[in-house]
Amino acid sequence: IRAYVNALYIRPDDFDANLNLATAYLQFGEPSPALPYAQRAVRLKGDSGPARFNLGAIYSAAGDYESAIVEYQQAAELMEISPQLLLNLAEALAYTGRYAEAQNTLEQLILAAPTAAAHERLATSLFRQKKYEESLVAFRKAIELDDTYYPAHNGVGVCLLNRWLLSEKK
Repeated sequence: IRAYVNALYIRPDDFDANLNLATAYLQFGEPSPALPYAQRAVRLKGDSGPARFNLGAIYSAAGDYESAIVEYQQAAELMEISPQLLLNLAEALAYTGRYAEAQNTLEQLILAAPTAAAHERLATSLFRQKKYEESLVAFRKAIELDDTYYPAHNGVGVCLLNRWLLSEKK
């Protein structure tokens, strides 16, 4: 961080130094000081998918999910769509209550890179849409992929408890 700050003291409008400083702050769990550098990187090079992806991640870490969604969508137009980009976008969509859009994004992710985390997030989006049986199937698929992925085990428990409650406890 200190080295990037020194580089920016010499050349404040250096794209790489701004992007890298923002990334360094984010990696240290400090989204607030990262934000102005990420924003400057995007101002300097608005057609950089990685810069927009990084800015989206900073917005997400700061809890500004609407802004994160905009940046992730722009990043997707400017760079090859990666599994991490799709996962981050889906999480931001879910945080804003846009569960159907999160579901669509996660289904696209699962086609490209099926992971326990992707299936678990899909299951959560389905559950939030009251698609309980589909949710249970997706949680179980996550467990098939990784039987130690505890969020999926918790999800199965929630689905089964919900099924029991909806059955009037029968």
